Amino acid sequence: DIGVDDCAGGDCSVSPNGTIMSYCHTCPGGLANVRMEFCPENIELANAHINSVPCDFEVTPENIAVNDFQVVEEAVPTRIDVLFNNAVNTNPEHSAKGRNFLDFDPEIFDACMRVNVLGGVMACKYAIPHMLDQGGGSIIFTSSTGSLGGDTTSFNYGATKSTMNWYVQSIAATFGKQGIRCNAILPGVVPTPAMLAWATPEMMEAF
Repeated sequence: DIGVDDCAGGDCSVSPNGTIMSYCHTCPGGLANVRMEFCPENIELANAHINSVPCDFEVTPENIAVNDFQVVEEAVPTRIDVLFNNAVNTNPEHSAKGRNFLDFDPEIFDACMRVNVLGGVMACKYAIPHMLDQGGGSIIFTSSTGSLGGDTTSFNYGATKSTMNWYVQSIAATFGKQGIRCNAILPGVVPTPAMLAWATPEMMEAF
């Protein structure tokens, strides 16, 4: 337990409508040491509202993001200073088929686009109005160095990350003068469990 930095005395209950985040700068493990605590008042409001919503509608790819944001907006006073879009399709079957261009599957490509790109774009669509109302904000996407050039594998992944970069630049150009920053983090090769699950011996040797 790395504890909470001395923010609000380590008591998130005195930070209404907010969060406390701490990070151990000297511990091994990098981002695995990040700890966030949410204001109990927010948790109670959100849980109460979610529990009161009947499951009487069909969830489709078109309405799932909308419904998620509606629940949050109705349950919690909304102020969004930072939006971090970090979702990625880690389905191992999708990754395996994406390694060979001759196995290209439009349905898998669409599934990757929906998670890797559309999810973040829809989150921006609903977060940006709040940022405009409050005079600014910061949007961050996790992209990849694999988006910067051609590749002999990861055809779905690389395409989604390149598409993501276009949205990052376009959102920054569109809303930058109104105080909203939009940036992307482009990590290189990181031997995470997800990466090791699809990497070939040849790829590991090259890395």
